[in-house]
Amino acid sequence: MASLWIAVIGTILAVYGYYWQATFREKIQDKADEVYDYIIVGGGSAGCVLANRLSDDPSVKVLLLEAGEGQSKFSSLVDEPHAALSLRTNRHVVWNDSTVPQKHSCQSMLNKQCHLATGKILGGSSSIDCMLYIRGSRHDYDNWESLGCAGWSYDNVLPYFMKSENNINKEFTSSGYHGFNGELTVSDVRTTSLSEAFVVAGKEMGFPGLDINAEDQEGFMHTQATTSRGRRISSARAFLLPVMSRPNLHVITEAHVQKILIENKRAVGVSFLRNGSAFVSNANREVIVAAGAVGSAQLLMLSGIGPRAHLEQMKIPVISDRPVGSNLQDHLGVVGLEYLMREPIAITEFKVQSFWTSMDYFLFGTGYLSSPCFVEGTAFFRSKNQRKTEKSPQIELHLLNTLIGNSRDLVETFVLLSNLDPKIAGYLHGNLDLKNGFTLLPILLHPKSRGTVRLQSKDPNDRPLIDLDALSDQDDVDALIEGIRHAERLSGTNMLKQLGVQNLARVHPACSNETYGSGSYWECYVRHNAFPLSHLAGTCRMGLETDGAAVVDPELRVIGVDGLRVVDASIMPEIVSGAISAGVVMIAEKAADLITGRVTVHRANVTLP
Repeated sequence: MASLWIAVIGTILAVYGYYWQATFREKIQDKADEVYDYIIVGGGSAGCVLANRLSDDPSVKVLLLEAGEGQSKFSSLVDEPHAALSLRTNRHVVWNDSTVPQKHSCQSMLNKQCHLATGKILGGSSSIDCMLYIRGSRHDYDNWESLGCAGWSYDNVLPYFMKSENNINKEFTSSGYHGFNGELTVSDVRTTSLSEAFVVAGKEMGFPGLDINAEDQEGFMHTQATTSRGRRISSARAFLLPVMSRPNLHVITEAHVQKILIENKRAVGVSFLRNGSAFVSNANREVIVAAGAVGSAQLLMLSGIGPRAHLEQMKIPVISDRPVGSNLQDHLGVVGLEYLMREPIAITEFKVQSFWTSMDYFLFGTGYLSSPCFVEGTAFFRSKNQRKTEKSPQIELHLLNTLIGNSRDLVETFVLLSNLDPKIAGYLHGNLDLKNGFTLLPILLHPKSRGTVRLQSKDPNDRPLIDLDALSDQDDVDALIEGIRHAERLSGTNMLKQLGVQNLARVHPACSNETYGSGSYWECYVRHNAFPLSHLAGTCRMGLETDGAAVVDPELRVIGVDGLRVVDASIMPEIVSGAISAGVVMIAEKAADLITGRVTVHRANVTLP
């Protein structure tokens, strides 16, 4: 009977998704005009914001090009937070990249390659990610300014976060750190009582319960996500859909940009393919690249902007010799810290499949299906080893309100998501069907290891070579082990003991020669099982023109080429503390003002210590 009701509810959601998909489809152009004022390459988190803000001027003509679909036949799943993990394994809506074989990490992944999933759909990764609304530490942005990025301090960027935000938690109204009238809805996620237990346990450890998106980040908080009534609010839905009827905005999907056209060191347009046909569109004012840390780096290099030696190796004429593709960063997470629990308050497959769960979600937008990737709580910690000048937290800890091994489907999804060897996944997560428990996920926020994106060939259809070189710096391993220790302390608090928490403590087969729980055991475990979260950043680094490591200046203009900017996570000099989606929206909001010369925000009414 439960399966029948799930099928009925699924059909209703599919019909809803079809009509929402049709809304996009009927407003997508088939052909581009010859000339625009602005051409935006990439319809992801940043591209959707830029399309909205730039086309707000009716005298300006804007073209937005997206390589993915407007919405795929799986569009009904885009809305449902519970489906986010499986959505990230769907080849129709993700780029589905993998790293090159890694030397220091991903040792239990097939061929030692970690999987990466970034969005290939309108909304980009905001349409497939876990929807977590985390801005990063205020110290992240002050550090950017200290690195030569004038105008990017926290005092400067906070108003842009607030501009786009519509936070429905009214407890934040008087804090001065949040916006309540923007397009991007942010709401609390408390699908089980585990979130409250998590915050209480954190206080027992000596850390406050706080708003991680305000003055300080170190402490514990329940999850906030970009959802409304239990549905995903992607950048496409928040910023693009409401303005797609503007006559001066053209949106073209399944458009694969081949090259930026550059004449006399000025970007004048782009060439792209759609359905096998070649097109050229010219830009009177600017070409704006917003294709993500991998896509933007690839396109710049294909167009002659990049490291001279690499471009010459690829036989690409060099227009501007800049370190495009270097400085690649990502957050690394360690899955496997699973805890059984006596109290039946976690999410199980049985609960997910019940009729009442489906009705709760469909009618009210609440319940287990509204849980984004199962993440119900987040904590941040400074590392005992970080320097005094490093003020941002180095470690993040997510509370997942289920066991990875709770269902075979979830284990299979995690295998596809991470590229973990299925045999190892079965050993660590198998035979836990319908068990009650939770998972703690330690995350490295500021890796000292740096990777690269390099062209595989001159063919734009060949995906580039991505080398994270993860965990090549021992400090990164030590920080992750410290994160594991925080998880161990948390599980031993009186609060969690009252729930009957018991460490599953399964030994990784590759680390069985080490004593479980020792530093050497956890180092082995981390090097085998830590995986990238696909928060890719840094490959078109922002900095001073005189900085040899910089690709764009503080106004995001590509150094050495006029009429060309990059606006996405690739410009981050150093990755922010937490999921990057909110930061990317902020970057696009600020970029729109830089491009148009307008000032659309006022200084926030807060006093920073």
